[in-house]
Amino acid sequence: MTTPQLLAAYRFLEKVAKFNEDTEYDPADEPHIALLQALVKERNQKVIAEDFNKPFLHPMVTIQQWVEELKELVSKELLDRQTDL
Repeated sequence: MTTPQLLAAYRFLEKVAKFNEDTEYDPADEPHIALLQALVKERNQKVIAEDFNKPFLHPMVTIQQWVEELKELVSKELLDRQTDL
């Protein structure tokens, strides 16, 4: 995942946080969803990862439920990338 992708995912999470339960699934958001799922797995966030893997539960529901934690996770990843420079 690239820094621009992470920034786009963060903007997506900001949008979700603003509208939360009123946020509708848009197939165009699928790259953000996939990136968030990969980041959760990479950062060993087991509880959130388990929610993403629940059968019959759309990933948007998990994102809505964990939006603040996901924003923090993306922020930490961006910060880690800055310190690596």
